[in-house]
Amino acid sequence: MNQCITFLFSLDIQSAARAQRRAQQQQQYQQQQQQQQQQEIWCICREPAHGKMIQCDNDQCHYQWFHFSCVGLKKAPKGDWYCEEYQNQHKDKKQKK
Repeated sequence: MNQCITFLFSLDIQSAARAQRRAQQQQQYQQQQQQQQQQEIWCICREPAHGKMIQCDNDQCHYQWFHFSCVGLKKAPKGDWYCEEYQNQHKDKKQKK
């Protein structure tokens, strides 16, 4: 009888430890999700801002800011700069005229 009680007590401790680990994992996951939501994402790569970036001069641009490396730039161009999506949309409009 004493062994049975010890065994059941041991199972309770193991279950409690598993539940605690799950709770900690859930908390870590939620913290990671919050951190990701707090970082604004930009560019076609959908990553946070880093390194050199350029803003599309189209006020309606879906992405707004782009990493130089993602759009093939080595230095900032002179004058206005429009993303490829904007350029393609306007190229299509010009061809339809």
